[in-house]
Amino acid sequence: MKKHHIRHGCILISVLICMIPLLMLNVSGEEYDTRCNHCGYDNPHWLDEDCVHYCRECGALGMPAIISDKNDSGTTTPDETDNNDPSPYDTEGDGDIPFEVVIGGAAVVTVTAVSIAKKKKKPGATTPRAKTRQPSTQREKSKEDQPAGYILQLSKDKVVLADGEDAVVGIRVMRVAGDGQTTVASNAQISLQMQKDSHLLVLPARGTGVLNVRIKQNSAVKQDIQESIQVTATVPEKTTLATITVMLNTGWKMVFR
Repeated sequence: MKKHHIRHGCILISVLICMIPLLMLNVSGEEYDTRCNHCGYDNPHWLDEDCVHYCRECGALGMPAIISDKNDSGTTTPDETDNNDPSPYDTEGDGDIPFEVVIGGAAVVTVTAVSIAKKKKKPGATTPRAKTRQPSTQREKSKEDQPAGYILQLSKDKVVLADGEDAVVGIRVMRVAGDGQTTVASNAQISLQMQKDSHLLVLPARGTGVLNVRIKQNSAVKQDIQESIQVTATVPEKTTLATITVMLNTGWKMVFR
């Protein structure tokens, strides 16, 4: 008789241990989805099992999921993004705003601007609901003023000079709007830095927005040499660099007859 009571006591303890997960579910107040992710069959017995869970319909592995952790499609997702953000553009940190360098005319600027605007567009962005599309005037202005990126444009980055010659290089910083339109970034700081012991004279060496830089030899050279000029462009969000390569010729030419 004593062994009989002990055996029943052990069975009772085992049953209570198996019921612990179910009791904790009830205490937490969470609702669980027991549908199979493969076939959609509902398996409520998973809540009572203290073991590996299999779908009774298709045999796939599964487990209960808290309904609050599932999205409308029924799949568990990580933390959701803020759906109240009316901007269809990424709100990344300032350091992530693209600042591209291009060489050439208006055509290459246009192509680059469109590419920047497309990359900045959020994948699958939709128009916000009416109730979330009522920002203040200040917030609307802030979103409109936020650039998709910037472009540092050089008319050319390679120059060949002989003694007494000069060349002009056009430099502009363009601001790219969300729709790909560009305007001159009038607040952009542009500066040019020549290498040590340079034979070049660069005027002007700094400015804002747009610069037409005149480059010429400041002193004669005894042999052909190559120098570089570093262009630095800075906007409130970012800084980028470009290089102009200058080939200085002695002016002597060899003629073969």
